[in-house]
Amino acid sequence: MRPSKVLWWLSGRSPGIHNQGRICLIVPDLADLAADLENTAIRAELDKIGTVSLLDQTGVDAGEEDWNVYNLIVVGSNAHAAFVMANLDDLILLDKPIMVCNADVAEHLLMGTEAAQSTSDVNEFCETIDNRVMQLVFGATGEQVLFDSAQVSDRLDMSDADLTEDILMVDTTGDGAALVVVGWMPKTDPEGEPYDLNDGSPIPCGRLFAGCFVHADHLTALGQELLEVLARNFAQAHIDITEVSLKGAYQEQIPDSDFALAAIDTVHTVDPPACDAENSVVDIDQKTGRTYVLRSLWVNVTDFGTGDTLTFELWVLLNGVVTSVDSVVVNALGIQNLMDLFGLPEVHANGIWVTVITDVGNTGACSGTYNYAEAKK
Repeated sequence: MRPSKVLWWLSGRSPGIHNQGRICLIVPDLADLAADLENTAIRAELDKIGTVSLLDQTGVDAGEEDWNVYNLIVVGSNAHAAFVMANLDDLILLDKPIMVCNADVAEHLLMGTEAAQSTSDVNEFCETIDNRVMQLVFGATGEQVLFDSAQVSDRLDMSDADLTEDILMVDTTGDGAALVVVGWMPKTDPEGEPYDLNDGSPIPCGRLFAGCFVHADHLTALGQELLEVLARNFAQAHIDITEVSLKGAYQEQIPDSDFALAAIDTVHTVDPPACDAENSVVDIDQKTGRTYVLRSLWVNVTDFGTGDTLTFELWVLLNGVVTSVDSVVVNALGIQNLMDLFGLPEVHANGIWVTVITDVGNTGACSGTYNYAEAKK
């Protein structure tokens, strides 16, 4: 959770840039927009905070849209017409803030799992961040009447262990991460470490699920204000200086990783990345869109057991395949570093592993530490 940022972000008092931005509203069928009352209503609220461009879902699939001109992407309602998920694949890893107003698309974008629609016909209940969100935005906490007639919200199950989200609204008191009506997914933690999507891959940019706008044509004035506040501050958060990150720069790992092996045997039954624990020295696993550098490795060879040597082996990803690229036999006790072992000051790859085996028995021993850094697209 990042309450300090979330609180100013929701309160409408962003310290960032306050000029109007450009917003792309993606709809299922642009030719039928006049009959699509839900997305017409979403557009009306977005028009209050910026310049809105409308895009048919097939325009996303065409791959010709210049996303860099937008401060915010909004995927609209699917109440009038459906989205075809294959048309929206390019949004999954798009490095732009995306606000999604229906659970079907949110699931496809790996933001969670679609849950049953809410059972409430009128009220939605806000209870998170010490119950202060609605107090800051609207001056009141508890149940808020968002619809002017009986409607239901889309809900998303955001309870997956890979997800880190701030739950802003739920359907009723007691609902949690499995029944989210509005949920904010930040890109990084307070230390700058990236969070993940539902499949464990790094989230490319902030994501906002807002299932209470699936029936935006029935919003009360309060509901309309909520849509405006969320969209405006989400767009501003993206261009605020506190959100800027250096693409391609390495994020150093702190602290170092220590290891201590006391049962090194003669063979690892499985190659990396699932190597036997007793033979694994360095394990920097691959993740989509990331590359790594092994900065340093220090190994103290303390015991050959019943044998005479330890053999250290370096593995990296070559063309997507984990491959052994070097090995060295150590026949003297004492400390070795990365240069001693493999003649390299550093190792750069999309996945890096070092394994060790002994020539006899299963009681070889070594200990040490390594440090790495990672970069993302």
